[in-house]
Amino acid sequence: MGFYIIRQIAALSLFTLSSCAVSQSSHSSNNVKIDNIHNVCTLLFNGKRFESNLIPPCTIAVYKNKKQFANVKGEKVYVLVGKPATAEFLSHWNVSGKDKCSDQAQGFTIANKEIVFLSRVLKQTLICPNKYLDEKLIYTLAR
Repeated sequence: MGFYIIRQIAALSLFTLSSCAVSQSSHSSNNVKIDNIHNVCTLLFNGKRFESNLIPPCTIAVYKNKKQFANVKGEKVYVLVGKPATAEFLSHWNVSGKDKCSDQAQGFTIANKEIVFLSRVLKQTLICPNKYLDEKLIYTLAR
């Protein structure tokens, strides 16, 4: 019962404390690109490759005002979203498979034209391309 209540509170905060949304089809942002080849989500930035720990296909979250990053302490923070979640995971939320929601995300921070931080993977976190995300997610994934 307690887990159900926590899940409902999380779902409520997902839709009420919103500030950013995930792009359905975007795989690049400014100089940041995503390569989903060879079963690895790879970030391409300024000629360098950074392998994420997410399962492809991946995409980059779109922050408010259609920017694909948030400014946190003068640095650009991007949220990388992994493959769509299973139907079993989605059954606990008020979403469907057509929403292409994921249960995993990883943040990366760019400062001085370099990727300076790649966060741990957040798992069991609902992230949907057509819904809004809690802004706290950005800060959780920032360095």
